[in-house]
Amino acid sequence: MLTSAFVLSIAVGLVRRGSLRRFADLNLKALWLVAVAFGLQFATRVGGYGGPVLAGAVYAGTYALLVAFVILNRSRWELMVMGIGLLSNALVIWVNGGKMPVSTAAFLAATGTPFSLDDPTHIPLNAVTRLKWLGDLWALKRPFPLPGVFSLGDVVVCIGLFLLVQHVMVPGRSSASSAKTTST
Repeated sequence: MLTSAFVLSIAVGLVRRGSLRRFADLNLKALWLVAVAFGLQFATRVGGYGGPVLAGAVYAGTYALLVAFVILNRSRWELMVMGIGLLSNALVIWVNGGKMPVSTAAFLAATGTPFSLDDPTHIPLNAVTRLKWLGDLWALKRPFPLPGVFSLGDVVVCIGLFLLVQHVMVPGRSSASSAKTTST
């Protein structure tokens, strides 16, 4: 979902006559934390390294890295919006043994296949799931190009990402127009 939100954000920014070059001026601290977190998430999901317990701990730890990145860059309010979504996802993962709870019905609806218990980073949502309202409850179905399940936290992260991309690509439209009004 994050990839789709990023592509949509870029497309909207370009339609609004924004520039991708402005990303070069985006000074973010410790961007390496994001790269490490996504690299570890990829390795954990694809390789399931270290078995289910270690994979869950690594997966939960990646959210600590992402939250740290947001805190270090708290001057960007859009990242704070993303941080609320990340923290929502982190909380539900942390209180459920390092794994994101997934609605098996939503998973089946989105992918057409039953949820696999072999997933090293997700568990089926059930009666003992904590904070189940923060789990992956909703389905993105075909014809969506990347079907899957998503959480409330994912939605908030995507909103923050969209706002960040818009404000980087198309900065100051409202302040530029108000400056023209003030000077006349």
